[in-house]
Amino acid sequence: MSANNSNTIIQQSESITSQDAKMQPVLLLWGLVLMVVLSLAPFLLVKPQDGSADHTLSSLLMWSMSAAFVRGFGFIPQNRFARYLLGTFAVMATATAALVWRFW
Repeated sequence: MSANNSNTIIQQSESITSQDAKMQPVLLLWGLVLMVVLSLAPFLLVKPQDGSADHTLSSLLMWSMSAAFVRGFGFIPQNRFARYLLGTFAVMATATAALVWRFW
């Protein structure tokens, strides 16, 4: 690896960490609300038709909660794919998808 290439990698990682990497209280609150509500009322994750577990709804809400905690605490992954999966857009998209899935 040349010195020029390693400087480019260092500059890219510095630009990622300098992007608005501070706590996001609204996302952190969303993660906490999901954690408490789903722990105290797991019946919300049940299909109303037959009483079985709704795995799609559970997965979407747990993804939303995980992404909310990651971004809420101010962490921005360096890996671009992880940034998309655990970013602010992922929190909103998975929460919206869970609402559509539940009430559609």
